[in-house]
Order: sequence, then structure tokens, then C-alpha cells
Amino acid sequence: MVELKTEREIAQQREAGRVVAEALAAVRGKAEVGVTLAELDEVAATVIKKAGAAPAFLNYNPHGRPRLIPVSSAPASRMGSPNGDRGKGRSQRTHHRDY
Repeated sequence: MVELKTEREIAQQREAGRVVAEALAAVRGKAEVGVTLAELDEVAATVIKKAGAAPAFLNYNPHGRPRLIPVSSAPASRMGSPNGDRGKGRSQRTHHRDY
């Protein structure tokens, strides 16, 4: 069954998408070697809070790592981890996936 959205619901979804796009752009602009995932998480939190929005992934925690943005461990091996570890600036290949 297809559920049609009202004009108000569409406007709300459009605004939510705009906030997400701003948060992603801010995180992308800050991401570089040596920046921890916790720091990137704070960048996203600042943008979302400034917009008066609530993060959909707050404390989404399937692997025991609470954070605001859902990021994988593959980038963590290059940039750092939420506990403050910092990457070395080179890709580290692993033989497993962590999802």
C-alpha cells in the first residue's frame, strides 16, 4: 500500500533532509587524518542542535559504541575511534567486516 504524504509532512521531510545535508557537509569538511570519530560526532551534533533538530541515530549502539553519527569501523582504522585513538594516515586492510 502506498501512503501519500501531506504537504506538511513533505515540508518536514525536506527540512530534515536539509539539516542532514548540512551535517554531512560539516563532517566531510572536518574529516582528515588525525581527527577522531568523537570529534566528527561533535561536529554533526553541533549542526543538528543549531537547527533545533533531534538526531535520529542518537545512541544507536549495535556494537557497543554509542555515537550520534553511524560510522563504520573501516574509516575508524584510518581516522581514529570514538575513544580518542588517532589513525596513522594509511589504510589498514582487515579480513573481517564489522557491521
